[in-house]
Amino acid sequence: MMRCPLALAAVLLALAGPALAAGPAEDDTAAEIGLWQAVTARGLPSDYEGYLLLFPQGRFAALARLRLQGGSPPPAPTP
Repeated sequence: MMRCPLALAAVLLALAGPALAAGPAEDDTAAEIGLWQAVTARGLPSDYEGYLLLFPQGRFAALARLRLQGGSPPPAPTP
């Protein structure tokens, strides 16, 4: 089943809804974080693709690409 990437991106942005109510300077950051939270909650490959479509150089882009490849992030260092 083929999905339209732009339609998927619109749905993902709708999921990030409340984050879009931030002030003008915070719009991109809040939207990106809200979207990332929605994407990770669902965990679907198509959602990671939608995130990368909207934020190809975003703060979570490397992690999204890793998740698409079936990988997981390295463990956090222990103090």
